[in-house]
Amino acid sequence: MARKLGAGTPPRVNFVCAVEGHWTAYRPCTPAPRRSWHALAMIARIWRGATKADRAQDYLEYLRGTGIADYAATPGNHGVEVLMRTQGDRTDFTLITYWDSIEAVKRFAGDPPEVARFYPEDDDYLIDRELTAEHHEVAKIRRS
Repeated sequence: MARKLGAGTPPRVNFVCAVEGHWTAYRPCTPAPRRSWHALAMIARIWRGATKADRAQDYLEYLRGTGIADYAATPGNHGVEVLMRTQGDRTDFTLITYWDSIEAVKRFAGDPPEVARFYPEDDDYLIDRELTAEHHEVAKIRRS
């Protein structure tokens, strides 16, 4: 007699735990504790641009010597993340920088801080760019 698929098996368990600095998979996880959002005294600045795919690594090196170096040299900067996505012959860049305050952002970008800052050779690399940057308050999830 054929056995019904799934008969006699325990109920499904969530096999992927919340990511807490490392990936946990293929073992049952206990439910994550309730969490709440706590605002941090930090600002994230987000800017986007694009290069031809075959120039992406060159642009990344150029960024290291220009914008990324200037971020690091600006008081109140807490780092940068560079996100890259290649689709076809285009690579999109998203730069997320972290700052103490909007005043720290102004030390880097000037006033108004929403205006993107460009460098002389950007035109050699960028095929598309946003002329403004977004600013967001950073929130962190903390265990309640």
